[in-house]
Amino acid sequence: MALLKAASLIILFSISATAAVDPVVVTINNRSIHLEEFNKRFDDARKLLNPPSTRKAFLEDLVRYEVGVQEAEKRNLAKDPIIAERIRQQLYVGLIEKELSDKINNIQMLALVETKSITGPTKNTWRKAGFDNCLVVPSLGLAGGICLLWKNYQMIDDLCEIAHTSTRFIVVKYKNLSTNICMMLIFSYSPPRECDKDAFWTELTNFINCCDIPCLVIGDLNEIKSPSEKMGGTPLLTQNSPG
Repeated sequence: MALLKAASLIILFSISATAAVDPVVVTINNRSIHLEEFNKRFDDARKLLNPPSTRKAFLEDLVRYEVGVQEAEKRNLAKDPIIAERIRQQLYVGLIEKELSDKINNIQMLALVETKSITGPTKNTWRKAGFDNCLVVPSLGLAGGICLLWKNYQMIDDLCEIAHTSTRFIVVKYKNLSTNICMMLIFSYSPPRECDKDAFWTELTNFINCCDIPCLVIGDLNEIKSPSEKMGGTPLLTQNSPG
């Protein structure tokens, strides 16, 4: 508590020092957090699922966090085998995120098929990945599920628009502005059980027949050419999809 009170006093003093190019917002022992760093961390926190209500509330959380980290360092907790392993796991996660960040940033629209989830990824997850919007077709129990993620500027000038959704597919109308070519992108998941396939193919065929532009079906159709191609699971006796 003494550390927190001392930090609070330094906060008031530092914020008033507006003459500095990058003023110190708070100093906790020997650790100073400047305004530029604070603003960046505050902006990152606002993208989370439960963002801080105010800058003041975030600053108080930041002080508590820094006090806790310094106390952990003082106790040499990093040498504890369990905590050391957690640090190694976070290093691995950080490496993967860094390696994939450039690739993810170049993706304007992403479809996840067979999510096996009713709600889809959390808002924190897809916001962190750089996407602005999320549309979910919930799974039926542990089967199926589709999640479509896209960035706002992907929808500029009617480049893409959500045209249709059902329990088995999401349809996006795509227009190439340079060539003026349009098509329907159908992100789909076909039910694996034979007794449900007829309804899926009937719905999909009827939708495509009503379209006056080309359609591209993308996803997991759960179809194979012959039963011999199937490995594992229940033996497949019939194929009901149209040729």
